[in-house]
Amino acid sequence: MSESGGPTQTAWSLVSRARLRVLVALALFALGLCLGRGLSVGAWVWLSVALGLCAAGALSRGWCWRVVMGLAVVCAGAGWMQARVFEQSRNGLGALLRLQGQARALVTVEGTVLGTPRTIVPPQGPLAFGFLSEARTRLDVVVDTLVEAEGSRGACGKLWVRVGQRRGLVTARAGDRVRLTGWLEAVDAPLNPGEEDLRSYAAQEGFAGSLALSGPELLAPAATHAGLFVRARSEWLGWRASLEDRARDILTRAAGREGPGRALLLGLVLGDYDPASREVRDAFARQGLAHVLSISGFHLSVMALLTLSVLRFSGDRGWVEPVVVACAVLLYVCIVPASSPIVRSAAMVLAIMAAEASGRRYDRLTLLAWIAMGLLVWRPLDLWNVGFQLSLGLTSALFWLGPVFHARLWGVRIEGLVRREVRVAEVAVDWLKQGVSTALMCWLLAAPLVMCRFGIISPLAIAATVLVTPLIVVVLWIGYGSLLVGLVVPGAADAAGFVLQRLTGWAVRSVQLFDSVAWSALRVPVVSGWWAGAATLVVIYWCRWGHRRDWRAWSASAVVAGWLTWQCVFSGGLHRGTALRIDTLAVGNGTCHLLRSGNEGALWDCGPMAGVGAGGAPPLVRAVRELGAWQTPTVFITHPDLDHFGGLLDVVEPLGVQRVVTCPRFLKQAAEQPDGPAAFMARELARRGVEVRAAHAGAVFSIGDATLTLLSPPPDAAWPLDNDHSLVGLWAVAGHAQAMLLTGDVQDDAIAALARANP
Repeated sequence: MSESGGPTQTAWSLVSRARLRVLVALALFALGLCLGRGLSVGAWVWLSVALGLCAAGALSRGWCWRVVMGLAVVCAGAGWMQARVFEQSRNGLGALLRLQGQARALVTVEGTVLGTPRTIVPPQGPLAFGFLSEARTRLDVVVDTLVEAEGSRGACGKLWVRVGQRRGLVTARAGDRVRLTGWLEAVDAPLNPGEEDLRSYAAQEGFAGSLALSGPELLAPAATHAGLFVRARSEWLGWRASLEDRARDILTRAAGREGPGRALLLGLVLGDYDPASREVRDAFARQGLAHVLSISGFHLSVMALLTLSVLRFSGDRGWVEPVVVACAVLLYVCIVPASSPIVRSAAMVLAIMAAEASGRRYDRLTLLAWIAMGLLVWRPLDLWNVGFQLSLGLTSALFWLGPVFHARLWGVRIEGLVRREVRVAEVAVDWLKQGVSTALMCWLLAAPLVMCRFGIISPLAIAATVLVTPLIVVVLWIGYGSLLVGLVVPGAADAAGFVLQRLTGWAVRSVQLFDSVAWSALRVPVVSGWWAGAATLVVIYWCRWGHRRDWRAWSASAVVAGWLTWQCVFSGGLHRGTALRIDTLAVGNGTCHLLRSGNEGALWDCGPMAGVGAGGAPPLVRAVRELGAWQTPTVFITHPDLDHFGGLLDVVEPLGVQRVVTCPRFLKQAAEQPDGPAAFMARELARRGVEVRAAHAGAVFSIGDATLTLLSPPPDAAWPLDNDHSLVGLWAVAGHAQAMLLTGDVQDDAIAALARANP
């Protein structure tokens, strides 16, 4: 039953009880998932206890029944987490490596290609690091057969496959059954703080590991006969891939050949993002518009509204309307990559459409809670996913708080008995008010979680959302229409290309304009999840009940503000008794140390870290924040080798870098090689207002209670190797006998000079 339908008091009490039941069940199931993740107890133990509790519940009544069944839900959640994520199939490919006790094994497998293979191009530009020396083809394969010397046997699991392109291109397509021979590697454990544990994610998604092939000749058509199910799956995957490729071709032609608007359009409609558009994506994220760039409930809501509006032109069609909308959503899901946010959003829309088509009264918030329960059964680890939390949380808030907050912000319009014509200007003002109230409420509710997880707050996000969202909606409507027409009449969508290019260009420039304003994105210290939860509850109270004379609201706000101030003052500080701490981060072949003393921190070298951090944040920034630091105003770059400074530009803005100290050889190389990486880095740092200073032996720096004394290189060093010119620093704390020497990559000449000067 919908709140807006004006239910009677009795009906409202029924709604409240239904909400309470599902919310308690959801909370208990989530608690069970947490226990299943934290306690190494077998799934069969948890599920057996759950069954026993259900049997006991059948003999209970009243509160005893409620307690017993609640415990059963907790145990069922814990058992499901263990069974779904942490317990592997005995036939799984991951078990092969565990049985052999090896990090990798040479295997031959057969399976079905899941999607269109993608080419991964090596990074370009002055800071291209060369870890990836050649282009590779990336594809996912679901394995059904393991080929061994004794014969073939069944196997299960998916593999991330990488194929080198040096000797040719991969010709396989989605749905093809192939035989692959390569090195099977298990999923690695996380190496840095804040890094996602891909082992759990891979287990949930059914991936056993990765398979590396040196060339396409090791990928051939499968030799064994496939069963009926495998053949049907191949046909489905092939049809879906052809539809996806056709849609991409249509939108690519409409988007034009180049420009940030092209990448934005492909990302908005198809979820196909160009790595070269990273700066645009970062700007959207800093302005609180990250949800616009990844296909989510926002995009599917726009599609549903467009489909519904077109249907309404022909009159009120009753149950036909939600059915047609659901079909449109299903077709769209077949076109775009089936990532978790897309499937999650589609499940929400389809469930709501099914409820609408049934013709029965229902409560949207109760239905959403059951949808959340189903999504957690499907993907238990989503409970810790910030996208899941914001998507379900903000949608629930819109259902529950949206009308109330809008009325409290703008007042309730008094409807008279005299009917009059509503002017277009009044409708536009109503839409603007609705947009402002929605953006303000969502920003207030999301801000604590965003501060906790990403360390950023965007004061201009409300204005950016109100201005940019209408442009994005129009782009999506035209894009969806072009896609639909283009699927039937190829080339007909080209006519919309000019309008789409202009609109996407305006959207990108608008966001970049907001991003260029001072204080448009503020970096905040590390705050705890407990604070974020408390702050969110206070915001909910203000939105629903609070008023300017409410002493409870002001008291709770004061407590939360004081708590935040305390965390900001002491954020990054070391535990009592720790004078100097060093954390060494894994950055591949490079080097990066985080040094902290007192409340200050610094980086010693800043090698590039592979991958993408949570929420799009650079992984190095995520690791530093996870360790408790949030600013490193000083960065020491020991010498001009990319493995020691390739990640510096990623951390300048997020970590508040103000000064870079390096060796004289760095600046000399920048002057002698204007097209080299050192010169590029020096120019970029100057453009961002970062001071670059050369230092040599004898220079002294203070970081908190610690003192750094440089021992090398000497001012007159003329050694041929860059490594010998590395900064060598002695870190010490007054009153402590211990000292720490960091040496960069010094070799024979520098070591000999150091030994003579410091016997």
